[in-house]
Amino acid sequence: MAVCIRMLRFARLSAGSPGVLGARAVLSPGWLEARLQGVRPLSSKEVERTATLPIGGLSYVQGCTKLRLINKTVGRCLDATAQKFPDREALVILHENVRLTFAQLKEEVDKAASGLLSIGLCKGDRLGMWGPNSYAWVLMQLATAQAGIILVSVNPAYQATELEYALKKVGCKALVFPEQFKTQQYYNILKQICPEVEKAQPGALKSQRLPELTTVISVDTPLPGTLLLDDVVAAGSTEQHLAQLRYTQQFLSCHDAINIQFTSGTTGRPKGATLSHYNIVNNSNMIGERLKLHLKTPEQLRIILPTPLYHCLGSVGGTMVSMMHGVTLILSSPIFDGKKALEAVSRERGIFLYGTPTMFVDILNQPDFFNYDVSTLCGGVIAGSPAPPELIRAIINKLNMKEMVVAYGTTENSPVTFMNFPEDTVEQKAESVGRIVPHTEAQIMNMETGKLAELNTPGELWIRGYCVMLGYWNEPQKTKEVIGQDKWYRTGDIAMMDEQGFCKIVGRSTDMIIRGGENIYPAELEDFFHTHPQVQEVQVVGVKDERMGEEVCACIRLKKGEETTPEEIKAFCKGKISHFKIPRYVVFVTNYPLTISGKIQKYKLREQMERHLNLVPKGGQLAAQPSPGLQGNQGQAAAVSASVPGRWRRSPEASGSFRASLDVALGHAAPLPSARAAHRSDCAHAVPCGRVSGSDPAPLTGRPAAGRAMALPGFRARAWAAAAKVAQRRRRAEGAGRSRSPEPGNQRAALYVHWPYCEKRCSYCNFNKYIPRGVEEAALRSCLVTEAQTLLRLSGVRRVESVFFGGGTPSLASPHTVAAILEAVAQATHLPADCEVTLEANPTSAPGSRLSAFGAAGVNRLSIGLQSLDDTELQLLGRTHSARDALQTLAEARRLFPGRVSVDLMLGLPTQQVGPWLRQLKELLRHCDDHVSLYQLSLERGTTLFTQVQQGVLPAPDPELAAEMYQEGRAVLGQAGFRQYEVSNFARNGALSTHNWTYWQCGQYLGIGPGAHGRFVPQGAGGQVREARIQTLEPDIWMKEVMLYGHGTRKRTPLGKLELLEEVLAMGLRTDVGITHQHWQQFEPQLTLWDVFGASKEVDTLLEQGLLRLDHRGLAAESPLPCARRMTRCCCIRGTLCQA
Repeated sequence: MAVCIRMLRFARLSAGSPGVLGARAVLSPGWLEARLQGVRPLSSKEVERTATLPIGGLSYVQGCTKLRLINKTVGRCLDATAQKFPDREALVILHENVRLTFAQLKEEVDKAASGLLSIGLCKGDRLGMWGPNSYAWVLMQLATAQAGIILVSVNPAYQATELEYALKKVGCKALVFPEQFKTQQYYNILKQICPEVEKAQPGALKSQRLPELTTVISVDTPLPGTLLLDDVVAAGSTEQHLAQLRYTQQFLSCHDAINIQFTSGTTGRPKGATLSHYNIVNNSNMIGERLKLHLKTPEQLRIILPTPLYHCLGSVGGTMVSMMHGVTLILSSPIFDGKKALEAVSRERGIFLYGTPTMFVDILNQPDFFNYDVSTLCGGVIAGSPAPPELIRAIINKLNMKEMVVAYGTTENSPVTFMNFPEDTVEQKAESVGRIVPHTEAQIMNMETGKLAELNTPGELWIRGYCVMLGYWNEPQKTKEVIGQDKWYRTGDIAMMDEQGFCKIVGRSTDMIIRGGENIYPAELEDFFHTHPQVQEVQVVGVKDERMGEEVCACIRLKKGEETTPEEIKAFCKGKISHFKIPRYVVFVTNYPLTISGKIQKYKLREQMERHLNLVPKGGQLAAQPSPGLQGNQGQAAAVSASVPGRWRRSPEASGSFRASLDVALGHAAPLPSARAAHRSDCAHAVPCGRVSGSDPAPLTGRPAAGRAMALPGFRARAWAAAAKVAQRRRRAEGAGRSRSPEPGNQRAALYVHWPYCEKRCSYCNFNKYIPRGVEEAALRSCLVTEAQTLLRLSGVRRVESVFFGGGTPSLASPHTVAAILEAVAQATHLPADCEVTLEANPTSAPGSRLSAFGAAGVNRLSIGLQSLDDTELQLLGRTHSARDALQTLAEARRLFPGRVSVDLMLGLPTQQVGPWLRQLKELLRHCDDHVSLYQLSLERGTTLFTQVQQGVLPAPDPELAAEMYQEGRAVLGQAGFRQYEVSNFARNGALSTHNWTYWQCGQYLGIGPGAHGRFVPQGAGGQVREARIQTLEPDIWMKEVMLYGHGTRKRTPLGKLELLEEVLAMGLRTDVGITHQHWQQFEPQLTLWDVFGASKEVDTLLEQGLLRLDHRGLAAESPLPCARRMTRCCCIRGTLCQA
């Protein structure tokens, strides 16, 4: 490495100057990472104009900030709208024959809010609204906000168990509901969990199962133990209670909680997403602005709302948009009814129509659709679940909704975060969910690297801004799982972003089912089905449905000897769970598709069910997969399993140290693949690291022959599972049984990892190394992994061909660190099973047990810094080991890594003589037959040896004596069968260093860690020119930069053609191959080697002296010399290159 680094100084380095974005750039790590990519400076006006466009080729966007955020409560906003438009129609409820102006609505809301306070409710109490769309629903939504009471939106389909969970979860003090709607007997359901209500004094309920519930309010019918809503409103009409309301409002803040809506991910138990006035007021304002309601005439401000009010689309996108923008809100029916929606549009001259995809499908499929006048429609919103492009086009064409927009959001984000503009093209609306809304940030994170994804690359969508909820009610841990300290909300949705900032939702990272806009949580249903006495196991998945989007499919394993029917299972559900959760399909199976680690693969189960149920869409195709075992007459049972190449197991004798052993016996049980072996489709079995036995010599690169895989274990089982999962996913994408096509040169690279710490600084060393004092290795490990992931992404590298852990003394690191980095690389890119992984080791820090642990972590080659076999010389060099330590370590290394051990030996030390040094070399060859590196001592300013020589304590090394040692050493090694493949490096049996060969061939390499150097084309930044990168030297500062930006690059220098060709010369002339014509053409396709050097007098002189060779093979050095003379020769040739 020392010689290599010195030679790299031929490249002329200058400080890079990444662009500065402007003051707003500091708001987000996304902006900061884009800034480090070299984005040009932007003025403040440009930032505003391009606010919805991604920057730096990365999937990050920030909404416009021109529109001011509103610091008002819902009540104050309603007051302002009523004052501005007192006589404008505010609310129309067709099925209840209700029509109110804004002035009338405000009066009724104030009386209802005052009435709620009069019955003992206070600011911060929770009131549940349970029932279909109605005047009471709108009244309670606005009245609770006026009084500072928190509205709890309760799904009107909830049965007893679900209702009890919701009310208990948030501690509801009051509950409002109708007696009955169709078959849903609300009062009777409540009595199942609260039988005390029948005998309770109204307003003074004491329930054993619901201890916090004290007040029950009936909307329409006087019932035992309840208050009547009309009576509550009437009680609030007195001046005394209205004064109490005005007093309470003085203490309300826009940041107070206003609404709790139940949502969930994959955990199955609903969580209470808590939203504030600030969340809801500003989100509804942004929705209205995006719909351009401010440009409409009063006659055009009429919204038909068939969506449920207990969903955010109804309560925020409907009610609150109406209140904020003075729009008439028209409720077409208690629950969705396509016919009633068309009637409302025709009768009320509706301008905007809201709905989920399922609702619009039903509206368009009404048998008498063409009998209704929909000519007044011009726009609307479709949201709630993914909408097929064909449906979007049908809505625009058949319903005349040219200004229709697609909206995307989550309850946790208040809800809308992406939305089309009305003027967007049909294609933009059909193929995306629009662009980011104002005052909101969005970024798409690569799920493998944890860093920003490039444009048009899928990843998890994260949202940040005013819209993010306060948290999950009374669940701080659940809140932390989705909202980090950086305030980014992890949506769990898989999305892509294009160059114009349009976002496309391509899937979900959770298994939640969306049926007609209703969220259904499989885990919740699975828990319910396990209460069935005949069910052994159950998995619930969503399958395709043309009308509902998805339908519920229950895949059930029955207990041994039990029999039942789908009809009996569905009957078991009725009255116990909501009707929309009852599975449409019930399939009895004997097994499920499993991962290697035994986890159920729901995506495969979903595909298999869709195939079994003949639900594959027209023109669609599913990959051929075995179906799960089916019971009875439903199909032939078929076990789903995977054949895998090898298995890791922990050694029982490891005694707590990090050690793993590989089961390689061909007759052993089905194995688990390693992270790298999983990437190879041609690996039959994993074998121990080492040289391939047999009569054929190993290839030039010294790698094991193809067909045998180098084993790579992980240090955590979950990391293994992740790596295997990534490998499986990539193999599926590439096609079963198809070999990988070779990556282009700029997609292959080596990786250098710099460990900056040493036990002690040697007397000759000026490398970037530090003595560890209070170093927290876990933090350093995390930063190394992060920087590796970031640079792999920025470089566009798809294949890492070698990894070198250098330093410093990397053998001081924990094997866990080595394994973590290798696993991160294996997940981020293709890491071949035969990849060379080298670790530099010092004898005192690498006892046998530790070397074994490094082997288990993935290391398959050692480079041991012996430096000398003379104890006096070792002391002079400041080494901590003795000659005996060195030979013991060497013996253990050769036992563990046969054929893949390299040793360093220094020459040209002060007082060193040729004879004794040659005896050291010959002694060394008795113990090492793989690889030897001979390095001439270079006195570096600032080192102890330099000072001692300068002060006359030690004699200066004699360069002529060093040259003699070098030439004699070459002869000894040549006689022993070693090939000198580079100036300082000698290999036997093909054991040369693949990693260093990449340097000398001017291949790409990435350097991670403090002070590391790298050379690669920054594909992520859209560049075409190779860059020299230098990481920050100081470990502490480097770690802070990695934590902030994802990498610690201190300097970036683009390499022009001259600089690159200088490196080709300096590196190529080090090797015995030299610079072949083919190799030169890769970097200079216009001028040949003959063109550049054929007419040079300086080169002619070197050719005549026999020091250079220029022929049909290329340009090469005929007689390698020590560093000083070699550099003189290279400088001479460099002058010729500059002239050419």
